[in-house]
Amino acid sequence: MRKHLLSALLATALLATATPSLADSYVKVTTQAGKVTLFTLSEQPTITFSTDSVLVSTASLKLSYPASEQLTFELTDQTTAVNLAQTTGTVQFHMDDNLDVTGLEPSAPVVLYDAQGRKLVSARATQQGSAQVSLSGLHGVIIVKTPQKTFKMIKQ
Repeated sequence: MRKHLLSALLATALLATATPSLADSYVKVTTQAGKVTLFTLSEQPTITFSTDSVLVSTASLKLSYPASEQLTFELTDQTTAVNLAQTTGTVQFHMDDNLDVTGLEPSAPVVLYDAQGRKLVSARATQQGSAQVSLSGLHGVIIVKTPQKTFKMIKQ
């Protein structure tokens, strides 16, 4: 349940801080099985959580996922599955007890700050472009900054 709450908070933070632009026009939701659904930011997607499901909805599309499903949320400008398969360098975030970041440039920094701007923890991407930051002991508003994306999340 804790993993789902953290993923939910991350997804909400991504949606709340996302500004529609030419570069990031969609929220891409990927299931464990690899199924991809795109939600247009201009339709202001919302995420609703209950004990047994996660509902992602816009005015034109509503999808429900089991609460036990591990979902990945990503901001993207891609509109077709063909383009999604060819995309490289798109930063993705996944949370459980750690924040896992992929799609970074080698040695790129991942820095977490508190609401007052104090640096909490940092890591550098591997040569494969991934980084892992422990969230152990962190609570409250956390600002995650990478060279490509910055967003705010709340960890309870």
